Amino acid sequence: MSFSFPLRRRNKRSHQEALERSSPILKRRTYLNYLSYGSQDFPRPLEPRLEDDVEAELKDRHFTEQLQDVILDEPRAESFDDIVKEYETSPLYKRPPSGTGRGADSLSRLVSRVPYCTVPSEELDDNFYYNLLAWSSTDILAIGLGNHVYLRNSRTEEITFFLELTCGRYPTSLCWSPNGNLLSIGLSNGEVYVYDTTKVQLISSYREHHGRVCSLSWSRESLASGSADTQIILKDFRCRGTGYRKLEGHPTEVCGLRWCPDGILLASGSLSEEVLVWDRRSRAPYSKLGGHKAAVKALAWNPRSTGILATGTGLSDKLMRVWDVERSQQLHAIDTGSQITGLEWLPSGTEIVSSHGFQANELVVWRYPSLNQIVKLSAHANRLAYMVRSSDGTCVVTGSGHEKICFWKLFPPYVPPTSHPSKSPSPSMLFPRHTIR
Repeated sequence: MSFSFPLRRRNKRSHQEALERSSPILKRRTYLNYLSYGSQDFPRPLEPRLEDDVEAELKDRHFTEQLQDVILDEPRAESFDDIVKEYETSPLYKRPPSGTGRGADSLSRLVSRVPYCTVPSEELDDNFYYNLLAWSSTDILAIGLGNHVYLRNSRTEEITFFLELTCGRYPTSLCWSPNGNLLSIGLSNGEVYVYDTTKVQLISSYREHHGRVCSLSWSRESLASGSADTQIILKDFRCRGTGYRKLEGHPTEVCGLRWCPDGILLASGSLSEEVLVWDRRSRAPYSKLGGHKAAVKALAWNPRSTGILATGTGLSDKLMRVWDVERSQQLHAIDTGSQITGLEWLPSGTEIVSSHGFQANELVVWRYPSLNQIVKLSAHANRLAYMVRSSDGTCVVTGSGHEKICFWKLFPPYVPPTSHPSKSPSPSMLFPRHTIR
């Protein structure tokens, strides 16, 4: 059986047309440099770049796609006065306050307000507790639709049929192993399947749960699964035989699981409005994070700060909180105004994106630790029930039930800090080639 989603690609314009309309963008970038740093670093620009520079920039594949997908739909700037007016009125163009550093984190950046790709998904279930999207480190997106599982190659945009479930069973959660080869599938009847997608082979199947498995999380060779039976099962694939261990502490269904980056601590959220943090070396909870007033599904560990956990709650609470797990202390909290269905950090740990259901149905990017909003994005009519991030940290995918799946380019590529950082960043670092609006 085969299946293919009809991809809705935006702007099927030629490369020549992109060249012809690129000049306003180059004007914008040059003039923003001038506004930010003054004539000492950048003389006041009078003319756009030469055509040779335009062609050189368009050789970059990502920049070309962004021009075709986003910029070509925007009205041209007629003059530099129009650019200045847009710069001064839009919050995304504001200069940092005087006295602040010139680091990239202190500068506002441009974010595309439209998804670069959209896939219809009328069979995607609209369930707050399910996790039916998973993005692997090899750029394969797993999608659970009805009683089927599909795989989408993000590089070739090819969608292939992978698995059909029978006997009334259907997937309720999906999760990839860190190496991107193993796909774990939690089922409605309590079973967990683990497939090697490169060989299309089932390597493990077990049924230790007595209710639907709505949450899965990998850490190296260990898989954690949470179920409606209130239990968490740890499966270590290095052990011969069963290799199972049960963690019991939640009185209600476990709907959220996330291993910390070092693979030692596991955070779990439940319908009982609490978050438990487990140390894999113990059966008792390491920490308990209370104060929530709704189910906690959204969990995300800061990749650059050890022990910092972000949590998001449902419609009765609507709060995004940031915790110091070691001290069980709440560091920050902000009312988002709507149900939080997912949280993901930028690899640098300086920004966090949240997906929302009722009533906003939007995507929000926040600055951390100030928790100031960078941008709000809206493309779904229904609630965003699912959100996952790409392995390189630049993109997220959102899914709304019985509607569509959207691909967003939100973050710049992350470059780990070096041991000898430069005293002042170069203009090319502060205004990267991939910056779009």
